Amino acid sequence: MFPGIEAYANLEFIVSRLEQFVEIELTPKVSRTLNVLLAALRNLLQENRYIRKDIMTLMLDFLQIRKILAKREKKASQIEKEVKKWVFKLQNRLKRRKLESNPQNIKWQQSSFKLSCEEAWQQWIRLVNSYREGLYKAYDVEELDFTNNAKEQLFHRSKHNFKALLGRKNVARAFLNHGGLHVQLLDIDFTKKNVTNVLLACETPLIEAQRKEFNAQYATVRRTWRIREKDTGNFTQFKHNLTQLERI
Repeated sequence: MFPGIEAYANLEFIVSRLEQFVEIELTPKVSRTLNVLLAALRNLLQENRYIRKDIMTLMLDFLQIRKILAKREKKASQIEKEVKKWVFKLQNRLKRRKLESNPQNIKWQQSSFKLSCEEAWQQWIRLVNSYREGLYKAYDVEELDFTNNAKEQLFHRSKHNFKALLGRKNVARAFLNHGGLHVQLLDIDFTKKNVTNVLLACETPLIEAQRKEFNAQYATVRRTWRIREKDTGNFTQFKHNLTQLERI
């Protein structure tokens, strides 16, 4: 979620490893160059320590609301109460800073690394307020999924069936003819029964010999640069290069 923390930790690790090379006896020119490099990296860490602090603060807040929403055994009223406490905490922080805390007055901003910690709080407050009517429905309706991922997969699969039968040119006409059936889902509950009834009404082969069960999938973030865990050999090569410079 917050790759900046990993980047900062990696840079700290690099600085700690480079500091070990200062103890090596080097020529004055090479030693000065190494010290200049270390000084630049330390300054970079110093300049961005406030950003790291903001990210750590946001991570704690994010994990807290994530933990609240993950309590799927609770009732909607209980979840809503806990979410309101979380929002109230963010609003108090903004009030102490004399910043806007009323969700009705907060304008939408596109997610960006340039957002300040306070602006991120404002967007979270606005987001909770925008989705408040449907945010807690799934906690009281057993058949209602917590995400639409599974149903989106189902409709994408039906679109593929349209294309397979009619070709790409006629797929728009087919959806025009049957789109009204899908629109019915906008005004009813997304229960398995209602979704099935709409799909069965279509004249295209949406019914397959083996009904595939679609499950919600959640995004995962995998670290691809494990410089702190795996020895890449770069530091050994760097040390070798330093000794070679000393001989020149």
